[in-house]
Amino acid sequence: MRRRVISAYSGALGAAYIALCLLTLANYLGAGIAPSFAPADAGVSLASFTVALVLLGGAWYGRREGGYKALSCYLIGSLLAVAVTAVQLLSIATSALGAYVAGEEIGGFIELVRLDLLLGLLSIPLLRYSVKRAKLLA
Repeated sequence: MRRRVISAYSGALGAAYIALCLLTLANYLGAGIAPSFAPADAGVSLASFTVALVLLGGAWYGRREGGYKALSCYLIGSLLAVAVTAVQLLSIATSALGAYVAGEEIGGFIELVRLDLLLGLLSIPLLRYSVKRAKLLA
């Protein structure tokens, strides 16, 4: 039962990262769909596509086998998601610090409510699960 729940969670996160990839790519190409919610950034699009493929691979292997392949996909996918989130948070902090040093007004915290940051936070439970399972295997 737990294996199916984790596999479904990984699949849902993978599908959400695919949606983020398409949304940021569309914004990068000039569509202007919710620009404050999904940045117009090709790098975020590529990173979210990579995370999505790994998490969807984990969902696939979790439904079929549920062994080492699924666990490795969960671990790598959630690590990538959290790492991308950390890089985005550092980017936001750097731009806020630069605005402060330049004496400009620091914008609101609307940048903290972006889809890539929210998905990264939602990946933390999967990371905790996969690290715990990996420790049991070692």
